[in-house]
Amino acid sequence: MTSLLFFLFLAGLGWFWFDSLRAHEIAKGMSKKLCQHYQLQLLDDTISLKRLTLHRDRTHPKLRFYLQRAYHFEFTADGAGRTQGQLLMKGTRPVFIDLPGYYERVIV
Repeated sequence: MTSLLFFLFLAGLGWFWFDSLRAHEIAKGMSKKLCQHYQLQLLDDTISLKRLTLHRDRTHPKLRFYLQRAYHFEFTADGAGRTQGQLLMKGTRPVFIDLPGYYERVIV
């Protein structure tokens, strides 16, 4: 019984790891696309995870949960100043994007 629980724990940990990598790549690609669209430069070519929370999906009739991730990234228009953008993910789907001064707060 103990080995089964240990195996389930490892499987859950592996799922979490791969799901996090996938969400990070999607968020990075989305932030790059937005910066290219507005002719901005994504600084350091990276985004960082600032918050990870577990939420209940209230729109679904059954009890469903999802991971919500908040990513922050920095961009510049002129190469001199840094502005911080935010991307909120529901699972692996972007739902909120904020590029201050360039993109209105939008829920996708």
